[in-house]
Amino acid sequence: MLIAYPAAELKVFHAVTRQKSIRETDKLCRADVCLADAFPALEKDTTYHYASGAAWSAHDMILHFLAFTGPAYVTLATWSLSEGACRQLVSALQDGRITGMACLFDWRVKTRCPDAVAIAKMANCDVRINTCHAKVYCLSNTEWGVSIVGSANLTNNPRIEAGVASTSQQAEEFHRGWIKAEIAKSQPFGTDFRNGKHF
Repeated sequence: MLIAYPAAELKVFHAVTRQKSIRETDKLCRADVCLADAFPALEKDTTYHYASGAAWSAHDMILHFLAFTGPAYVTLATWSLSEGACRQLVSALQDGRITGMACLFDWRVKTRCPDAVAIAKMANCDVRINTCHAKVYCLSNTEWGVSIVGSANLTNNPRIEAGVASTSQQAEEFHRGWIKAEIAKSQPFGTDFRNGKHF
């Protein structure tokens, strides 16, 4: 079934149909493998499939990738976050490594970590709270489009995590597009699936 998106979003959502040839690689990282060893570099138009034995967290990955991309805008969706992770990202926003941040959080963050949400809002992040179980993190600037899609929330989680990090600009545009559309309440998924209730 085809879904109609707002005209302003058409370019973003159709971008995935112009896929370039993407190189794929995989990384199985034991608990003693640090991010610098797992990702000593990022190559453009590459997809990295990874599984990690609790060696790092999603916010660590974002901050590590910023070292390769340079200052970038961060667009993210997560089911849960911690105050510590939020503070690290806001610190990167304040020192210029992150140029701006848009956040889609699940409604449970209001009770689980209200301080983290308050920190994000006080840092002038574009925040929307709704139903969300996705864990997606996008970094974008004029040179790079990086997306991380996986099991990890923005928390320090001592569990096996797995995901896909992609340096395909088309993939990053797709994920950034739907997250930003949801934050803007453009209903990219159609009518609200919680019977019209917005959080």
